[in-house]
Amino acid sequence: MILLMKHLINEISDDCIMIPLTSVLKEAPYSIQISQENLILGKLIKPSSIRVDKIFTLEKSLIMMKIGKISNMTFEEIKAEINKIF
Repeated sequence: MILLMKHLINEISDDCIMIPLTSVLKEAPYSIQISQENLILGKLIKPSSIRVDKIFTLEKSLIMMKIGKISNMTFEEIKAEINKIF
């Protein structure tokens, strides 16, 4: 899952906005394929797909670990796909 929140909102809320990340690769609308090259920190074990059309909220206490940080370019791609939906 990818956390999708600004720092200030993240500090004051018990919930966070997330986007699912799956290693099941298939062509789907509003889906972005990523690999290790899309991370600036951490390790992505398998090439994965970001499912931008499946945005949801999650209580922060349910997050078990952070696996990495996506690049600014990848974040811009995610925002562009979100804009296509809305």
